[in-house]
Amino acid sequence: MSQKKYNQSRQEFEQFRDKLYQSFNYRKDTIMNLVDAIAANTTARSPVELCLSPIFPREYSALYKGIQAYRSESSNNSIETRKKEQAQFEARLEAIAELIPTAEKFYLFAADVTPLPRPYAPTLEDRTIIYQPNTVQGNKPINIGHSYSVLTALPPKESTGEIPWAIPLMVNRVKSSETGKQVGSQQLKQILTQKNLPWSNLTTKRGRLLNVTIQSWSDMLMRGSRDCPMHCHPFTLMQIQVTSSEGLRIWKPMWLIMIGQGRNELTITEAYQSYRQRYDIEHLLRFGKQRLLLNASATPEVEHEENWVELSFLAYVQLWAARKLALTLPRSWERYLPQKTQGFLSPSMVNRDMQRIITEIGTPAKLPKLRGYSGGRTTGMVQTKRIHHQVIKKAKQSEPTTPTAV
Repeated sequence: MSQKKYNQSRQEFEQFRDKLYQSFNYRKDTIMNLVDAIAANTTARSPVELCLSPIFPREYSALYKGIQAYRSESSNNSIETRKKEQAQFEARLEAIAELIPTAEKFYLFAADVTPLPRPYAPTLEDRTIIYQPNTVQGNKPINIGHSYSVLTALPPKESTGEIPWAIPLMVNRVKSSETGKQVGSQQLKQILTQKNLPWSNLTTKRGRLLNVTIQSWSDMLMRGSRDCPMHCHPFTLMQIQVTSSEGLRIWKPMWLIMIGQGRNELTITEAYQSYRQRYDIEHLLRFGKQRLLLNASATPEVEHEENWVELSFLAYVQLWAARKLALTLPRSWERYLPQKTQGFLSPSMVNRDMQRIITEIGTPAKLPKLRGYSGGRTTGMVQTKRIHHQVIKKAKQSEPTTPTAV
């Protein structure tokens, strides 16, 4: 990379960090240091171990205070507080949207629900039975805890070098009274209706040669209901068949539909390639849990857990913003692998070099000042025991009874 491009990438990264820093309302210095520590984490296995990071120059008590104050420092839920939090969210979303490469024809979004098991947290509210894949055959793929709906923007493959990046835009907990589809629809509606955003204007790795045959039928209709009149929503039906070079079928035929007013503006090849790119969000969720401590928080407070999940995804956004500044740092056993081009590195490679990048560029956060030692709890103070909550089991939807002839 030339020095001119490097300086431009560095300036863009610094501008993003300044906007991110200004989007925090309370304890912005602590939160900024915490996001940096998460993004550069390679050894910590729990949130409290992040206070050992060289780029988190604060005590462990400040770490928990930063998590607590991420959304609001006060416990009231007044109109003024909600307005501040909404303005904070909009400012942060605008800063993230500027990092997404400009699309030629359309922007691609992907939403998924990821589980956060908390089976040993009886004092945590609103725990439900959640889906979790189980590797042991015969066991039910369920657990107890919370689920989170994540909405991401999938950048074009040309800007990532075929590396699976997914930029988190929104993350919300799926409450016991909601479903993942409902939360995902609300997230998509919220980002599409917000102004000042770019979209508001609207061969295999193993070397196998595969043949893809796509058939399509236009202006199809499906049976609807009184609440959902599907005859008003025509769609394009597609069938995808993948065969080997010998003509043998690899997988079962896959059926897709394109629905919406702009469905005829996309070719069936673009629709198929966009659907294939949806798997990039799986890499994001796996990397977040393995490297960014996404599921490492053991707090008994629901609000603190939600704050921690959002901070982990903000750290991932920082990795995306710094990808052009990172250097390739292969392990000794990785020297013989094909070298990655600077600017087209994976999240793991950027994570290895993140501490150097932050140390070299600096942080907008101010250094902490010692303010003495806390007096601690007074003698004889009794702590109120936390309430144990029952696991909420969602009732099955009642099926309409079919009238029988007499």
